[in-house]
Amino acid sequence: MTYCAGDVAATHAVFKKLWPDYRRQFPSAVSLAGVLELGTSYLPLNNNWNTYLNVSDMLYFDMQVRQSSFLISLLRHCSDAAGWEILAKELMMFVKENVNF
Repeated sequence: MTYCAGDVAATHAVFKKLWPDYRRQFPSAVSLAGVLELGTSYLPLNNNWNTYLNVSDMLYFDMQVRQSSFLISLLRHCSDAAGWEILAKELMMFVKENVNF
């Protein structure tokens, strides 16, 4: 428990020291959101913006396709296991209509 508390105290000390510098360098709340949600330390405001958008769009599309494929395979498995052919077909149609491939 003491070891964990020591880590928390050390992390807080580092954060307390670096936070003002970070806020001066990246004053926008959008940049903070990028760090917290996207794992990026800043959002580019120069020529790299289009590259950033393209990469983000590709990652989003890839994740959407993988999620949809997983859902469809899960539905097929459920319909095979329980004989729910009609329900599975309806759910697959719903996924295909509501998720962009």
